[in-house]
Parts: sequence; C-alpha cells; structure tokens
Amino acid sequence: MESVKVAVVAISQKKEKEKGWIKVATLDGRSWTDMGAHFDKEEFGELFCEDRAGLYEIEFKNVANFGENSKFEVVAAKCLVTFNELVKRAEGSR
Repeated sequence: MESVKVAVVAISQKKEKEKGWIKVATLDGRSWTDMGAHFDKEEFGELFCEDRAGLYEIEFKNVANFGENSKFEVVAAKCLVTFNELVKRAEGSR
C-alpha cells in the first residue's frame, strides 16, 4: 500500500458514530472534488483531534463492495504539520 500526502481540512469524531471521518484534499491538483475517509477512533482518535487539520501522510484502503463507489478508510497516518503550526511559522517570519 502506498502512502499519499494530503491536506486534512475537516475532522469529525461524533460520539454517536462508530468511526471518525476526515475530509481531505489532494496536494498535487489531480482531484478537485471533496474526498473523505473513515478512521478507527481508538487507533487514530488522538492523531485526528478536532483542532489538528493540516498536512498528513496517509495510507488508505478501499472498503467498498464490488460495484459501489469508492469508500476509503485510513490504515496508517502521520501528521506532517498542522495548519495552526503553519500559521504560527508564518506570523513569526514577518
């Protein structure tokens, strides 16, 4: 499985849902559509906190049944930098 660098632009961990969800955007411009993926809250819940939108390196798997649209799930993830950290860096360089 190959990892992909993406911007995680939204994170949801609703208590009533079994899995969490992230909204991602590609960094290479290959896709301009909204993409999303579910994640296991026990495994990735601390990594994907509500305030940790940013740049990530993520491995996905497609869990859709044959004939369905793709349904992605996170199998591995690493935060490269949060958007909050990028803003602090930009403010410090003025």
